[in-house]
Amino acid sequence: SAIGAEAFVPPVETSSFGVFSVFERSFDAFDLEAGARLDRVDHTANTGVSRDFTTFSASLGLVIPVNDSSTFGLVGDYSSRAPISEELFSDGPHLATQSFEIGDPDLDAESALNAAATLNWSVDRLSLNATAYVTSFRDHIYQYETGEEEDELEVLRYGQANALYTGLDASADLQLIASDQVNLTGKLLFDTVSAELDISGNDRPPRLPPTRLGVGLELARGPVMLSLDFLRAFEQDDTSDHELPTDAYDDLRLYAAVKFGEGAKVFLRGRNLTDEEQRQHTSYLKEFAPLPGRTIELGLNWAF
Repeated sequence: SAIGAEAFVPPVETSSFGVFSVFERSFDAFDLEAGARLDRVDHTANTGVSRDFTTFSASLGLVIPVNDSSTFGLVGDYSSRAPISEELFSDGPHLATQSFEIGDPDLDAESALNAAATLNWSVDRLSLNATAYVTSFRDHIYQYETGEEEDELEVLRYGQANALYTGLDASADLQLIASDQVNLTGKLLFDTVSAELDISGNDRPPRLPPTRLGVGLELARGPVMLSLDFLRAFEQDDTSDHELPTDAYDDLRLYAAVKFGEGAKVFLRGRNLTDEEQRQHTSYLKEFAPLPGRTIELGLNWAF
């Protein structure tokens, strides 16, 4: 229960019960992994409204060795989840998100079919990790902006629609120098996701993460470790109705550490060194609270 003037959802009693099983077996050419779960969830609000849900999830995956240090994986799964109490019964100002939230007590359980392919590949000084995925939702639950105001707050409602999400996450490490004295590694990361709702008009879901690209260098020599990382978060203008686009931003970070003695380390950490305005498109508060500006930290870690 949420208590006080800022309570935006009535007290709700929730009970849940689940049973699951996982399975793994190795064969000559691949490893097989599987799992299944059955859940029962009951919500009863003090307003007298109650909802109950039975959900089921199952997954099947193959892990195929490519060589001694590389694997290729394929995973398929079906999952479903019951709406949480906030999605069902919200009706009031939620000051943590500067919004007036309204739930839908008639929401159905959300379900999804997902397929993913993962590659973990290593050769000589290069290692690569990449995952491509596609997820098809049925009755996807999401919170959207209505363009209305209540108590001088923007109204957010919970709704449902079928949806399709596709994405790619990738990272790579390349050892530029590898010796007994010095190790220098170059790093690269990339992630992107796109989605569409099965609705008329604007079919973009709210708060969709932007595409990101990052590069970095990491140096280790004896007790000294240095890293320099640069991340580019691209502009997100693929927005839903009443949602503002978010500008691109850069993030330059530095980390330096020196180990000494037994378990002691002095470190210097810098974030957003260019002091750029950074706003996260996934945040409800991006228009009110940007990320911190230039931040410098000096610290000591000592384990004993």
